[in-house]
Amino acid sequence: MVDKKEKKLFKQLIDNYGFVVEEYKDNYAAHWVAVKYTDKGNIAVIAAEEQVDYITLNSLKTYLAEKGQPYAIDLVIYTRDEEISYDRYDSVDNEHNYRKIIVSYTDEILWADENTEFLKTLIESSDKLDASIINLSSKVTIGLIIINVALFLYSAYKSGNIMNIDVYTLYELGAKENYAIASGEYYRLITAAFLHGGLIHLLFNMYALNALGGIIDKTFGTLRYIVIYMFSAITSSLLSFFMSDSLSIGASGAIFGLMGAALIFGFKEKNKIGRDFLTNILSVVGINIFIGLTQPNIDNFGHIGGLIGGLIIAFIIYPRKYIE
Repeated sequence: MVDKKEKKLFKQLIDNYGFVVEEYKDNYAAHWVAVKYTDKGNIAVIAAEEQVDYITLNSLKTYLAEKGQPYAIDLVIYTRDEEISYDRYDSVDNEHNYRKIIVSYTDEILWADENTEFLKTLIESSDKLDASIINLSSKVTIGLIIINVALFLYSAYKSGNIMNIDVYTLYELGAKENYAIASGEYYRLITAAFLHGGLIHLLFNMYALNALGGIIDKTFGTLRYIVIYMFSAITSSLLSFFMSDSLSIGASGAIFGLMGAALIFGFKEKNKIGRDFLTNILSVVGINIFIGLTQPNIDNFGHIGGLIGGLIIAFIIYPRKYIE
């Protein structure tokens, strides 16, 4: 539990206050600290569970002292207690500024030393922030889902079958078909990504889009999200065009592109957000590629093309706010 809260807290410190996250070690393990470097000294923020680990705290003091600058430590302690005894969390530090803020697992502040207002603001607004992220990130995703569903309903109406859209309707509406593309109908490289062959096909892809879209929107920003999606849709169709003669449709190539973008983010930020995110995305990519290779009538070249496109474009347009 505290690991997730620590990552959320550190992310807000990075985005809103210009902190950087660094690793320090004690005799037993490696730990993370968010540090803000200023002309007057360094501010360090760490998170702990239930009570202070003094071995870890002393290791942090040694780590900060080696930088040769005055420092202050802000310790955020997460507790399951509804009421607290201050003595339990008390500490004496005569040499350096040492401040504590004690927080319940529901983000209720139980105790805060003076001069911790910026931390109180971050913690108290965390629930509202999460809600705003969901609302913001879902706008583009919902828009893409609406377009896909609208085109599917129209294709089902023209085909007269909601479970299995006939190939003539799909071709007419812009499916990837090699001869037509070679003849100059390049729009099919994009329109194919918004067509689906049946209700089950649509539902699977829209579920995946809804799951990934918010992550990419939040981490890359709305405009980059749209660029990644459209670029991946095109590279998906292009690789399929060169490697497969089959008629092809579906949003899965663009969705694989979102997976590629998530891989870039997870790799570049692994030292800040941990390796679990990267591992989870790699697992999802691996499972989906395996399914594509073992199931019939799946455009695996389209999936791979979308993944490659997502990796490339995400690397190129990676947000500067993470690089700096």
